[in-house]
Order: sequence, then structure tokens, then C-alpha cells
Amino acid sequence: MSEAVPFYSLPERITALLEASAKCKGTPFAPKQMAPGFGLDCVRNPAWCYLQSGFFTKFTPPNYAMDSGSHSAKSYLIDWFEKWEEVHANGLRHFFVRVDSPRVGDAVCLQMPKTLSAHHCGLMISDSQVSHAIFFGEKRVVISDLGKEDFYGRRLRAVFRPMQTVATGGYASPKDVIVGGAR
Repeated sequence: MSEAVPFYSLPERITALLEASAKCKGTPFAPKQMAPGFGLDCVRNPAWCYLQSGFFTKFTPPNYAMDSGSHSAKSYLIDWFEKWEEVHANGLRHFFVRVDSPRVGDAVCLQMPKTLSAHHCGLMISDSQVSHAIFFGEKRVVISDLGKEDFYGRRLRAVFRPMQTVATGGYASPKDVIVGGAR
């Protein structure tokens, strides 16, 4: 077994994440692009922030269609979050754990109108505000409040918390990890 802690439990990591997110705000929506100020999509917006703040060391998403939520009841986005992890040479592991309530640093998956699955992704920049690249209306990275904006709040389908651990006594899968002292 290994002990795990939220990656964004340190103030300097939260600061780095929020600084990265601020650089993304207002960036035009552009499918499969990861260039703040020029173009981002909803998957690469949080990914770029995770890269800049040290949670990701690289980002290689699976191939995805921008309209996959319109054709499949299975959320490939949720699937990816549940399986993703990085194992570092020193035994440090980064992975996501599904949680009930969002907080700063968490990735959220939303099911947008006229879709069959949760295929829209955002990054929590407070306990209620999410930074996300929208592909309709304003078509850019915006900040929405899940608590105040019913349009987004009622579409929340999954919350994933970035975690880190140091494996002791060998490799442990995310399901073997004790989070905060309780499983």
C-alpha cells in the first residue's frame, strides 16, 4: 500500500496552476490545439495548466473526435481520467482519483446538451469556478461558476482529483492507494 495526497495541496502548486490558467483565459477555441493565446480545446486547456504546474511531465492524449459525445454513450474522457498515471524513476506516481465534490486543481467532466456522454472537460480554479474552452457561443476559454450557473452545474458528471504518491514496498495501483488515511 502507498500513501497518497492531493497534488494541489501545496500553496506554491496552486499558485502555479492558477497562473497557468490565467494565461489561458480568453484563448479562442481551436480543436486539438494547445497554445494559450492562440488556440485551446477543452481537453488541452487543463492539460496545459497541469504541464505548467508540474502535475504532467508530458501530455499524449488518445485520439478523440470533437463530437464523440454525440455518437457514444461511453465517455472516453472519463475512461481516460480513470486509467491515466505517470510513474517516475524515483517511485513518485501521479494519477487521478474520482471524488464527489470539486476543489481547486480538479478536472471536471460535463455532459453538454444534445450529447450522450460526458465529453466536455474543465479545470477547477476555485471550489466553484471552472476554466473551460467552450465550442459554442463565445468559442473561447471562459470561467463559469458551477454553483451559480445552472447551465453548467447540472451537467457535472465526474470530478477527478490529481494525486501523488510514493510507492513503498513496490508498485501499487490507484485502487490500492489509501487516500487521506481511509480507502
